[in-house]
Amino acid sequence: MKIVKSTVIKIKATELQDLDPVTLYIENIEPSKGKIVIECFGKSWSAYWGGMGEMSIEEFVATSGNDYIVGNLLQGSSSTEIDYPEIKNSIKKSLFTEYRRISKVSLSEEYFYVDQFREDYDLINDSHIETLQDVTKLLSGIQSRIDYDASYECQPKCPTSEFKYLTRIVTATKEILTKYIESEKDVG
Repeated sequence: MKIVKSTVIKIKATELQDLDPVTLYIENIEPSKGKIVIECFGKSWSAYWGGMGEMSIEEFVATSGNDYIVGNLLQGSSSTEIDYPEIKNSIKKSLFTEYRRISKVSLSEEYFYVDQFREDYDLINDSHIETLQDVTKLLSGIQSRIDYDASYECQPKCPTSEFKYLTRIVTATKEILTKYIESEKDVG
């Protein structure tokens, strides 16, 4: 067994706007290699970087993009989820596209399609969509032939609540680290 001792810097920031206190544990393992643990309200996220150029972990995190840092901290968790409210809008767009396509028919046929269109539009508006099964059920009730792919990959997506929360924490973390780096320069 080999035991290695290292130095970890702990930084705690309080009185943050709309966030509980954030505690950072920073470890510069060797040049261009380091890791960070971010803790907020009993939940923590960690990431390791093995190629940061000549930067310390605090410089690297402070200057990298939020999405990149958050993506590494989430480690395999999805940053997006299906945007169920937006599905209705997507289905409506498909319905409008179909209506525009068939609007070139004769006047007698148009009356039929207008009524059908109104019924389909009302069905979409009145539907409650929380799962992909709800989408399939809605699509089976629509009378118009619309081109809409109900597979998971084709659904509109939005950031998960964890992604949005962690992005706020990473924004605060970058501000904390920037102030920490400046304070270390003043001391040195």
